[in-house]
Amino acid sequence: MRAREAITLRPTDAPGWAALARIAVSRAQWTKASEAAAALLAHHPEHLEGLGLAAQAAIELGDAGRARDAYERLRGLAPTAPGPLVGLALIAARLDGDTPGAIAHLRRATLHGDPALPTLLLRPGWEPLRDDEAFVAALNALIAELHASE
Repeated sequence: MRAREAITLRPTDAPGWAALARIAVSRAQWTKASEAAAALLAHHPEHLEGLGLAAQAAIELGDAGRARDAYERLRGLAPTAPGPLVGLALIAARLDGDTPGAIAHLRRATLHGDPALPTLLLRPGWEPLRDDEAFVAALNALIAELHASE
């Protein structure tokens, strides 16, 4: 059954709404992704993937408050996962222009697992920061510091 059909027949269908949000993200249709994630979360407020998709769409739409809320909720649901902290770092760097804050979030993320910092700028959402010399320098300094302490 297709996602659109699934939510037409069962408006609270989590897999259907999640699929619609993922499809919209893959097409960079951020408003549609945000709407689908919001519908999913209206019925399933603790849906981890839904929160992640909502945060991703909010970042791309420039809505720091909504993105931060989604990542903070994820952090509450998965307090030892590095992903929400990496997401908060992205918000700090991209939307708030707060490189020190972003690096602080990334440093905390390393305490909860390896967030693969050397490949961070290759991930979706991080591309705009590749040209931010201050952020790249701070990220490289953090990576060097972490490797020196191993």
